[in-house]
Amino acid sequence: MSKPAMLKTAAVVVVILACLVAWALLHASAEPLLSREQVSEQVQLLYEGKVVSARLQQSIYKIELRSQLGLYELDVDGRDGGIQAIRRIEAYDPVEAGSNDQHGAEPSAPEQPPVSEEQPGLSGSEAAKLALQQVQGTVEEVEYKQQGSTRYYLVEIDTDAGEAVVQVHAITGAIMSITWDDAEEDDVE
Repeated sequence: MSKPAMLKTAAVVVVILACLVAWALLHASAEPLLSREQVSEQVQLLYEGKVVSARLQQSIYKIELRSQLGLYELDVDGRDGGIQAIRRIEAYDPVEAGSNDQHGAEPSAPEQPPVSEEQPGLSGSEAAKLALQQVQGTVEEVEYKQQGSTRYYLVEIDTDAGEAVVQVHAITGAIMSITWDDAEEDDVE
């Protein structure tokens, strides 16, 4: 076989191998996408509120979620359902939004995506207003906390019955827990 023929054969083999590798890479990363319904259900399990729209852009779902604090847009990975970003589009006054709600709201899911600079959450005063909807009294202190990827406020409220600590989720405003310190225990010292 002549040298030019061997070079042509080698070039053809290299091109075929490159095409096979490219095809394999494209098909290996093409995991099936979750359905719009699956993504919407997953978002509603994580956050209180109602999904009002869901649209697919490439492999990311753009989900609009309406909660008592506002309208949020979430970017959700269509392959694994992971929350990529959260943005508040509209803010509602938590006092007005919650005025028809009954006390004893369900706690939100324990694991929430982390807040980043582009993911605005509640301010301390908004958390205090929400806490006062659950426990009537005087706000003594509002403290921001983070445990793992969950961020929340602890709002201490002085009441006639003792001191209550209301845990408010920093993104959704969901009441996560209410604990009471009895006034009698403090007086025993």
